[in-house]
Amino acid sequence: MQSACPDLRYCNGPRVYINRPVRMIIYIYDNAGTFVMSRTVDITQADLANMNPDQLDRISIDLQWNHRTMQGNVVAGGVYIWRIVSYIRINERSAPIMQNQLFKLGVRAELEDGFF
Repeated sequence: MQSACPDLRYCNGPRVYINRPVRMIIYIYDNAGTFVMSRTVDITQADLANMNPDQLDRISIDLQWNHRTMQGNVVAGGVYIWRIVSYIRINERSAPIMQNQLFKLGVRAELEDGFF
């Protein structure tokens, strides 16, 4: 998987645990509920095979956000709400299992060398 954050000082996000292939659709809103950005992450069986599970057979995924909107603008400091909708396909079921998770994360805006 590819990192969206070359400098982790200006990135953060929740940690999620998975144990099977999944499609995650991530929506980020500001504290007032205004949409900021979204992205889709697909974890395949091949991705899982290249990762090391924990004692509970889970893979830890650190989702990172570079504090930018869909247009590439840096967001203001504050609290942001992440909604993660996960779809897991299980062979015995005709429809995928859907799960919603909400996270609140803070963003601290810093000025470095004249840039955010």
